[in-house]
Amino acid sequence: MCSSDLKCPYSIIDVCASPGGKSLLAMRALPKSTLHANETIGKRVGALKENLERCGISATVTSMDPKILADIQGPVFDIVIADVPCSGQSLLVRGIDNPGCFHDVNVSKNTGRQRRIAAECVRLCKQGGIIAYSTCTYTQSENEGVVEWLLGKHPECSTVAIPLLRDRKSTRLNSSHTVISYAVF
Repeated sequence: MCSSDLKCPYSIIDVCASPGGKSLLAMRALPKSTLHANETIGKRVGALKENLERCGISATVTSMDPKILADIQGPVFDIVIADVPCSGQSLLVRGIDNPGCFHDVNVSKNTGRQRRIAAECVRLCKQGGIIAYSTCTYTQSENEGVVEWLLGKHPECSTVAIPLLRDRKSTRLNSSHTVISYAVF
């Protein structure tokens, strides 16, 4: 996940952090790094803090909209993790009822929100850094569509190959790099 342009220890921000799984994974993989875990939805911050503390992960925890966060922080993070809110179509596979997850209005609303969050991630990321974008849905507009939109708005960004996921390359993204329901810029 790391570019040769990045220097250890890494500064990592998880923009949509609760309940904390990706933050925990990042800190286990890159233990000397610093973590800023942000969760926009205030009522989810308690679970985030509890999970980080339970696992012994030290982090700055905030609850801010990504735009405000980017306005305050600026481009100071080597790695930006964004597991963004989505229509949640994969919940159906787990047997969780999710009415309306395929409805055009719901998908469109989520795509707009995801674009906004992804654009703020660019503002948080250092030049040469990495943005890991993910969702738990299958809709192309919420996945490859957001990546293509972001690449069109930010030509300084590009996708990168993930050799471990080579066999799971998206056939929908106009890139030779590996993408499956998420992308790394």
